[in-house]
Amino acid sequence: MSLTTPAVQEFNSLLKEMEDFTSRFQTFTLQKKSAISSSKSQHINRVKEFEKRARSLQAEIKATTEKSEKTEALAAQSLLDLQAKQEKVDALTAQSDSRLAAKDQLNRDIDNLRKEVAELENILKNTRSTLGDQAIKDAEELTKFEQYLGLRIEAVDIDLLKFKFVNIDPNNVDREVWCELNVAEQEYKVGLTNPNLPRDVILRIQKDLNMHGELVIFLQSMRNALRAEVS
Repeated sequence: MSLTTPAVQEFNSLLKEMEDFTSRFQTFTLQKKSAISSSKSQHINRVKEFEKRARSLQAEIKATTEKSEKTEALAAQSLLDLQAKQEKVDALTAQSDSRLAAKDQLNRDIDNLRKEVAELENILKNTRSTLGDQAIKDAEELTKFEQYLGLRIEAVDIDLLKFKFVNIDPNNVDREVWCELNVAEQEYKVGLTNPNLPRDVILRIQKDLNMHGELVIFLQSMRNALRAEVS
């Protein structure tokens, strides 16, 4: 049996406490290290998760922004297309209104033209009747002119007549004198004469013819003027 002194016992007790403390400290240190390592690992994982989430959110924000921009562009283009279509509709509506107005005006013009044609037909009918009566009268008078006064009528051109007279010159009863009458226009025009008549005489006879329109009176006036010229 060994002998121990109080000092040794106290030392041994202290040594035992130191060993226990060291053991507890190591255990505590290991626990803390484990906790720190676990916390660090969790923190790293959380940071990575946050970073992943941040990247995902950034991608979503980018996609949403692009989608929003595309939607805005599409909306703007749709608005432009709608405005263009509306302008086209307005233009077509205006054209339709204009065509309807033109159609109404055309119908009115046609009605007016029909009235004018009817009036002209009546005038023509009356004129033909009057001309028919005058033609009969002129034909009778012309026959007398041809038989007794030596009148001959020639067509120089489609619208130009020549009236020839004999029995005008007392010194030469066979001598022909003549005048030309242009009937191409609305008013008669006296052309050349043989012998040449003064201009004022021609204009007077021409004016009288266009006023009364009777060929027989014209021939009488022209024959008298030609006879006066050769006398």
